Amino acid sequence: MTLSFEQHPDWLSYTLANGERAPEPRRFQQQQADGTLIGGCWLAPGILQLLPLGDAEGKGTACSRNDSAVCSENDSEEASWILSAGIHGNETAPIEWLNQFLQDWRQGQWCLHKPLLLILGNLQAMQRQQRFVTTNLNRLFAPFETQTAFACQDSVSHKGSYQNHPDQQHCYESARALVIQQAIDQHFNAHSGIHYHWDLHTAIRGSHFERFALCPERDNPKISAQSYAQHAHLLEQAGIEALVSNDAIKGSTLSFYTAFKHHAISATLELGKVRAFGENTLEPLERLTTTLISQLSQQPLETPHNLQTKKPLCTKKTRMKRFKVAYEIIRHSEAFEWYVEDEVLNFTAFLKGALLAKDQDRSYQVARDQEYMLFPNPNVELGHRVAVIIFNTDS
Repeated sequence: MTLSFEQHPDWLSYTLANGERAPEPRRFQQQQADGTLIGGCWLAPGILQLLPLGDAEGKGTACSRNDSAVCSENDSEEASWILSAGIHGNETAPIEWLNQFLQDWRQGQWCLHKPLLLILGNLQAMQRQQRFVTTNLNRLFAPFETQTAFACQDSVSHKGSYQNHPDQQHCYESARALVIQQAIDQHFNAHSGIHYHWDLHTAIRGSHFERFALCPERDNPKISAQSYAQHAHLLEQAGIEALVSNDAIKGSTLSFYTAFKHHAISATLELGKVRAFGENTLEPLERLTTTLISQLSQQPLETPHNLQTKKPLCTKKTRMKRFKVAYEIIRHSEAFEWYVEDEVLNFTAFLKGALLAKDQDRSYQVARDQEYMLFPNPNVELGHRVAVIIFNTDS
């Protein structure tokens, strides 16, 4: 049996209609245009694993690693990939892009030759077209033993505070974070090559760079400096205009989880601005499509015919800008004060000495000649990030 969404035409329409139910058949095999087979398995609702099995004459086989996995005959030492979207349910352009990316493969427009896990994150928030249901899912992926990824706010008894799993009943995002982590662990643990993860988002507000990436980095003997450099080049090929490297702060985002738990080369990609379903155009993401097809098919391919336009993919060549994270501004108390304009754009520059925020006895003030701000949002829960402060590293 091949990949099917029952009576629905594609993954997104099925998900919006069915939410927490995975399509049938749960497992399938699909022959590609080049004669090779892909084994597919729904590891959970919204989480699809696709693995090359060999050719249609049986040189590869499907097997059960456990109750919910498909694996090739020999675990690949080549790169394995994860693409995720919808960690915030109202960030619709990446969701629509991932849906179309899978649909193009399903219709035979490109062939997969590397292990791939596809994730739609916050299914209930997607159905409601809101950022989250109870709490921010992208703050629940802590890879450290001293932290817990499964905590939810009890707005009645513990307003502004968090209780740790398992001492409280899970909210939806807490349970969903666990499901996503288990699927990621299962996928990456089965493959010994380099791991890649791109988590696709859109920003709440506008930006001086429409498409940018945040990359958690760590000292990792499994990944060379050359591999990080090649990844940066890959991002640039995909149309990313600015790259923000983070080796300064520990986080609890999904890309941070894969980088630190699985030594993956990971990135959070911001691909425009939040819009409602149906209001996006995927044309600005054509370079993302062609770059990933080239990586996953192991050969350079032209743009799929349904994405071709009369305009070139890139009308001008601009060098990707480089930044590094300096620190985060955290809202620790109800006394938090914010001194930044409401409509400030991402990558807005602030000069040395500028006062950005105060929280009780702590002041956040620009220390370098010039620093830049990402994701300003003072209306967050206590303990959450208000903004990220970065600095330019271009020589």
